[in-house]
Amino acid sequence: MSRTRIVKGNITKIIGGDYKRYSKDDIENSGSKIIQVGKEGGVSYGEPKKPPIIGKKIISVEWLDADENPISKSTSGVNVSLKVRTANYEEGETICLKIKEIDDKEIQKGKTEIILTGKIIKGGISYLKEEIFLESIIFNETQIK
Repeated sequence: MSRTRIVKGNITKIIGGDYKRYSKDDIENSGSKIIQVGKEGGVSYGEPKKPPIIGKKIISVEWLDADENPISKSTSGVNVSLKVRTANYEEGETICLKIKEIDDKEIQKGKTEIILTGKIIKGGISYLKEEIFLESIIFNETQIK
C-alpha cells in the first residue's frame, strides 16, 4: 500500500503533542534546504525505537482440503488444514489457534479443543497443516474470538 500526495503550495502541520513516524525501511526527506529545529537535545539520530504494535488481528480462517481448496464439509478420516489471514503480524512470527467444538463437545476422542500452530508467511498468511482428524466434520460456524 502506498500514498502519494501532490501539493502545489505549502503544507503546515500544527501538532498539539508528539509527532512520530515509523517505517519498515528508510525515511527520506529531500528539498533545496532541510531545516530541523528543536530544543536542546530535541533533534537526535541513532538507533530508532520500534513502533508501537497496532493490534494484531486474525482477519479470516478457512478450512482447506488436502489440495488446499476451501471446504465447508469433509468426511471422517480425511486430513484438513487451516488457512489464516492476519493483520499486523511479522513474517516468520508464530501463530496459535485454539479449535473448539460448539457447546464444548468432543472435537477428538477425549478432547474438547485442539491447538494448531503455524508460521506467518508473506502477505500475513499462515497455513496450519498439522494432521487434524476430526470426529465432527461439518465446518458451518467458524468463529473468531
